[in-house]
Amino acid sequence: MLILPFYVITDIKEHVKQIEKAVSTKEPRFMSRALRALVTLRKKLNQNVLRIAIQGYFPNTSIPKDGLLDFLEEV
Repeated sequence: MLILPFYVITDIKEHVKQIEKAVSTKEPRFMSRALRALVTLRKKLNQNVLRIAIQGYFPNTSIPKDGLLDFLEEV
C-alpha cells in the first residue's frame, strides 16, 4: 500500500498542533494523543517525508532546520 506523503505531512501537522495545545493549556491529554499516534506514524515515515515536514515547519533561516536536514543526509 502506497501512502502519499501529503497525508503523512498532514498527520504530522496535526500532531504538532496537539503538542502546542498541550504546552499552552498545560493539559497532558493532548500530549498523550500525539504520543499514541506516533506508533502508526513512525511506520509511514521515510527520509523524503521528514525532509518535507522539516522544511514546512521551520522558517527558511532557521538554524535547527539546517541541522536536522544535515542529519537526514548523514542517515
